[in-house]
Amino acid sequence: MTTLRKRTYELLDAGTGADFASRAIDYALMALITANVVCVIVESMPQVQTEHREFFSTFEVFSVAVFTIEYLARVWSATEREAEGYAHPILGRIRFMLTPMAVLDLLVIL
Repeated sequence: MTTLRKRTYELLDAGTGADFASRAIDYALMALITANVVCVIVESMPQVQTEHREFFSTFEVFSVAVFTIEYLARVWSATEREAEGYAHPILGRIRFMLTPMAVLDLLVIL
């Protein structure tokens, strides 16, 4: 029986879940990252800044919320990475949070 934490790990860890839901989440996160890059570029245009400020603010809040939930879900499910030494409920999560990618994710969110 798969636990919710194990399933969360499978869904978020690229390459672990070979099912449709895992790939859909990967593609959705990549699309959101791409949309954020496009928004930053488009938002730098003065005319767009004044006319669509509310859209960009709303999109930014939405994006930060999604990436925060993803980060917290990754930290929560990190203990499923037993082979990599993250099995301990507290120290494993701290160790995961100190990996370069997790630190980068946190910096991007902040």
